[in-house]
Amino acid sequence: MGCGYLVSLLTIVGTVEGETNNQQRRLLGAILLKNAIPKVFTQRVINDEETSTMFQREEEERCHVRATLPTLLFNTESIDEAIALQLSLALTEIASCDFPHRWPTLL
Repeated sequence: MGCGYLVSLLTIVGTVEGETNNQQRRLLGAILLKNAIPKVFTQRVINDEETSTMFQREEEERCHVRATLPTLLFNTESIDEAIALQLSLALTEIASCDFPHRWPTLL
């Protein structure tokens, strides 16, 4: 899996350390993730081979987010309420874009 924008944000959100500044970075990462979901998860039209390759990389990143986000959200030991709220909203955005056709296993 390449290291795209959403994957980088998931890495920041998933980093667990006890310091206060880390919780603030995780919250900021969760907010940025939530805000990026509508743009990244909307349908795109594929016009040529270069766009097709880019679309394939984006789809791989979306699949990674779909697989990782629920795990992060339900890891209650390392997540506070503010971060959980932002991740829940991100998951809701993905569901509204992808369910049922692109994410049939959601439920």
